Amino acid sequence: MGKMVILNETGHSELAWSTGDEESVAEAQAAFLHLVKENYVPMERKPRAYDDEFVKIERFDPTLGEIFWIRPLKGGAA
Repeated sequence: MGKMVILNETGHSELAWSTGDEESVAEAQAAFLHLVKENYVPMERKPRAYDDEFVKIERFDPTLGEIFWIRPLKGGAA
């Protein structure tokens, strides 16, 4: 089972899927493509002994445990 965590200005939302459930995988893949178009950046969470590593990914993989989505920071006028 996998989970997407979408971080945004209001907090976060989650979307889960199960590799044995084709409908939930298709829904997660559609959400992945939509978020990429919205300029969110997908990061795979890789748990480690003392901290977690986050690695940018390029495409949806239903076998991943967790995908975190962040929006890129925008610069402003000084």
